[in-house]
Amino acid sequence: VAQASTVAVTRSTASEPSTALIISALLERGTRVVVPKTQPHGLLSWLGIDSSTTWQVGSFGIEEPIGEGSPLDADVVIVPALAVAHDGTRLGQGGGYFDRALKATSAFSVALVFDDEVRDEIPAEEHDLRVQAIVTPVRTMRCMRSSDNPRTN
Repeated sequence: VAQASTVAVTRSTASEPSTALIISALLERGTRVVVPKTQPHGLLSWLGIDSSTTWQVGSFGIEEPIGEGSPLDADVVIVPALAVAHDGTRLGQGGGYFDRALKATSAFSVALVFDDEVRDEIPAEEHDLRVQAIVTPVRTMRCMRSSDNPRTN
């Protein structure tokens, strides 16, 4: 993240680790920040934000920027998860939005979760993509290398 020129990150919900400070710190250091906006058919578009961005509540009660988005173009994608396993298998909300987004990019992927949401194992389906790192409020973990992990983006 420190070397990324563009970071994709969601605005967190009340039950997730807050991304507000992450977004602020990235913007302050001059990193381009893009956030997702839900689209039809389970897709996300991505909009660049700054301190003047106007927000609206989106499909899932998460604030999204107002405007037209574009395909994901980032060096790092910070994704939400209900839980994540040490091998990077991520349990999302079940819509597949982030699996589709990760499939379309070569960006480094990071799951942001609370410590008690890191598990030894999580069942995965064929379409599920693993993240490459896990960040909690107290630790950072690298997951299995991409070359050893066929479902990693």
